[in-house]
Amino acid sequence: MRNFTLTVIDTTGIQDYIFGSNLLKHNVGASALVHWATNDWACEKLNELGETNVNKKCNFNGRTIDGDSLASELIYAGGGNTVILFKNREIAEKFTKKLTLKVLLEAPCLQLVIAHTDVNWDKDNLSRKLQDTIVKVNKKKTNRIHSSPVLGLGVTADCQFTGLPAVGKDKDSRRISAEVKAKLDAFEQAHKRLTNLLQLKDYDISKEFDYLGRTKGESSSIAIVHTDGNGMGKRIKTIAENHPEKRDYINAIRA
Repeated sequence: MRNFTLTVIDTTGIQDYIFGSNLLKHNVGASALVHWATNDWACEKLNELGETNVNKKCNFNGRTIDGDSLASELIYAGGGNTVILFKNREIAEKFTKKLTLKVLLEAPCLQLVIAHTDVNWDKDNLSRKLQDTIVKVNKKKTNRIHSSPVLGLGVTADCQFTGLPAVGKDKDSRRISAEVKAKLDAFEQAHKRLTNLLQLKDYDISKEFDYLGRTKGESSSIAIVHTDGNGMGKRIKTIAENHPEKRDYINAIRA
């Protein structure tokens, strides 16, 4: 009898985290940190805990947890979510500690919510177990105890963007918090990733809102356009219904 642990990672408060500042560099850096936390960093920690089905850049190698006795198997990572099968609960909890520590140190104020479910590979319906785990995550997001960080001891200066204690200054000598510093540190790598992803040939991606075409001395407005897909839950349910066998389901949901 093969018993695995199914782990779901989700992010919460993303809009506030990404758009908590009106500087483009902060927004882009924050978006990259969200992506790395649920993709690259997750895959990096999986590789630290034993054999897995992805490299540190989340490229799949074709191996499976049921066929190759891996310590873990990444089912998919995308949309701010990560779904992983672990050999046992102990490895799943070690992974959780490693990933959350990485996020605490390198993406201050980014919040992850993680839930685990035990799975009997020979008997359980994997898609149903996944939905049960997502329900657990959503309950945690609703009922979690919000952290109350120590904002400052003694005499401190406030960040000019977040109001949190400042830990330094940016290139324009504005006071910045650890959260803003992490976003700025991530910006250049994030900008390079966007440039490679979009491949705009004859165009460059602006690094400042001021370079998007506004007239000097005049006020301007920017709209954030968010595109979402309707009926995604129904699509996912249809995939589960059309692929009752576990491995077929994993390949379909991953694709």
